[in-house]
Amino acid sequence: MKRRMIVLSSVLLLVLVGYLALRWADRNGRFDLYTARIDNSGPVDSALVAELLEPCFGRSLLGLDRDSLEGELASIEGLRSVSVSFSYPHTIIVNMEPERSAAMIETPGGTYPVSFSGSRLPDRWGSGSLPVLTVNGSPSGEYITAGLDLLLKRRISEPARVSVFTGGILVLDSSIPVLLNGAKAAEGWKRWENIRSSVPASTAQVDLRYSGQAVIRQSRGAEV
Repeated sequence: MKRRMIVLSSVLLLVLVGYLALRWADRNGRFDLYTARIDNSGPVDSALVAELLEPCFGRSLLGLDRDSLEGELASIEGLRSVSVSFSYPHTIIVNMEPERSAAMIETPGGTYPVSFSGSRLPDRWGSGSLPVLTVNGSPSGEYITAGLDLLLKRRISEPARVSVFTGGILVLDSSIPVLLNGAKAAEGWKRWENIRSSVPASTAQVDLRYSGQAVIRQSRGAEV
């Protein structure tokens, strides 16, 4: 019993000494932040990262709130996710996962890049090589997302153009305008693929916005 008490006392003493040594080191700047390492920043503006981290320099890593830092950094435009870790004694590591530019949105007010999910990205992330989705009027976000889905995932032929408007989605496929219901765009496009070969090239418009119907308008205004 006496031996056990001696061992326990020794352990408690070592813990106390370690704690006091840690507090002494902390008070004397032995864990102050001096350097930051940023991984996978991609096109993210590193100046914004530096601006958010600047107040942390010279402070002890032991006193920094990792969750709070991650929340602040997550506000940077174009980031999908971000994580923060500490490398003692003096370094903070920021690991970023940027969004990827998937398409350009063209509106009467200008053009800007978006991610695969439709999130707007910084203008400088744009590229002339990206596919373009034209947006007119004030369509719902659901319609815009459906338009992006058609443009990026449905393997629409390269010459085709996709535009979104309040009343639905318009795909100009091989000079034939095809109207789709924005809420059922994928279903409508599948129907178009099934009937495309039977539609004359001179057709003025194909309206597939209504369930179970394919309204084919000829150039003279007739409907089939």
